[in-house]
Amino acid sequence: MKYKNKQLTTENINFQSLAKKFGTPAYCYSYSKLEENINNFKENFKSFSPLICFSVKSNTNLNIIKEIKKFGLGADVVSKGELMLALKAGVNPSKIVFSGVGKTNEEISFAIEKKILLINAESKSEIQEINKIAKQKKKIVKVGIRLNPNTDAKTLKQISTGKSENKFGVNSKKFYELVKYCENSKNISLECLSVHIGSQILDYKPYERMLKAVSNIINKTKYKFKFIDLGGGMGISYSDKIKKLNYKKYNSAIKNFLKKHDTKIIFEPGRSIIGNTGYLISKVTYIKESEKKEEAGKLFLAIHIADPTHFIKLGSLLWNDILGRVVTKYPLGCCPIHMIPHEIMEQCSLIENSHGKIKQAITICTEISKSTFLPIGNIKLQFSILHVKKENAFTYSVASMMGNDFPPIHYGLRISNALQNRRKEETLGVKLSELNQSTIKFENGTPYLYRDTMEEMKMKQMIAEFAIFANTFIGEYLKINMKGHGIFRTCNAKDWLSTVSNDVTGEHLLNEIIINGIQNHLMT
Repeated sequence: MKYKNKQLTTENINFQSLAKKFGTPAYCYSYSKLEENINNFKENFKSFSPLICFSVKSNTNLNIIKEIKKFGLGADVVSKGELMLALKAGVNPSKIVFSGVGKTNEEISFAIEKKILLINAESKSEIQEINKIAKQKKKIVKVGIRLNPNTDAKTLKQISTGKSENKFGVNSKKFYELVKYCENSKNISLECLSVHIGSQILDYKPYERMLKAVSNIINKTKYKFKFIDLGGGMGISYSDKIKKLNYKKYNSAIKNFLKKHDTKIIFEPGRSIIGNTGYLISKVTYIKESEKKEEAGKLFLAIHIADPTHFIKLGSLLWNDILGRVVTKYPLGCCPIHMIPHEIMEQCSLIENSHGKIKQAITICTEISKSTFLPIGNIKLQFSILHVKKENAFTYSVASMMGNDFPPIHYGLRISNALQNRRKEETLGVKLSELNQSTIKFENGTPYLYRDTMEEMKMKQMIAEFAIFANTFIGEYLKINMKGHGIFRTCNAKDWLSTVSNDVTGEHLLNEIIINGIQNHLMT
């Protein structure tokens, strides 16, 4: 799924066109992704050619099952309804395994009649019932016993099925008893040891522990199982941040297992085959506005500063050039001459030409109290790698139009106001808004004053407060960790303000900077 010409598509088919043709809501499946998943699964385990039985409960769409069947897959079912679906889709009965708990007499009888490959039993009472029905039908039924290997899948508690406290399968002691019972039953042929330890498993190590437990059971029972059903549970990645299950290492663990035990492996994948192939197409019919509730969870402030040091080596010619400039210069009649060359600035900038790109940054992060909107706990300083997204990068003008209901703006303003109030108590008491009424802009190389709107002033004030917070922290950090070694730029604002009238405005101040400050910093 991707955007093409600003339209969401899959396999070059526009979702909007599908919505118009079929209406909404509608499910859409990618055949190419389905094919890719199945072939990838086969390829990773081809060394021992397992029987792959698609878990029908993961998707009961008849047409999907028909397509999956074409790749030679069987089916894992947990009800008569699923078994009927698999048969209707054309799945060969010799490739169907009936698993699951709570099978009724009718379901067991139907499965026997259809001559499916296996019925995996969960308890002694279930095996006794299978034996009873088989005797009535004068059949010999192939069964498996589901073992609870007491293996933690390291997944969500709700979808863990292989630990001793879970209701599925039988423990090792009961397993030995059931093996003996099956051996003495004339209408039952024990052919399979079955396990299934959970769902959405992303680490191969639980599978390694499961195989070790299964191996020990086989050695103790001294029974030759024709099949070992390892179940499914193989997880998929729902985002780039989630690691994928390492099929190669799982494959290696199974191959080591098969060196000790001559048997056929059965898999029951569901999610790993179908989970990322489908999309639900829907449309918004109504918009209902409700009272805004305070969002749950913690609140954090992260300030990202572009990191040019990633591109500049200490002691290099570029480093020495920058030391010679020291500050950004603003000559009258032309554009600013930056301390860092423009080419480097472009590479470093977190906004300019950076949409969709990976950027190096220095990040200051702290948790914010939802009551005082001031930092709580430790403030962290770290190097970061950022993926700059267009939808999260705003100019002052764009940000001013987002509205205070937009969460980043809403919380940003409350945090910056709290920081300003704290700063007023500790310093001069000057509001940034009083010194931020105008902006220097350039047109054809000539500087001029642009008066900000009230909303733009709010945004600039917010960012300025965050800059003061960051600079103050970094200054303290350098003082403590660098033992006072560093370059500091100071401005004795108190002395300067004491010499001017009380009605000084931002415009007066900017004019002062343009007339005196820039002229005093002309390049020689």
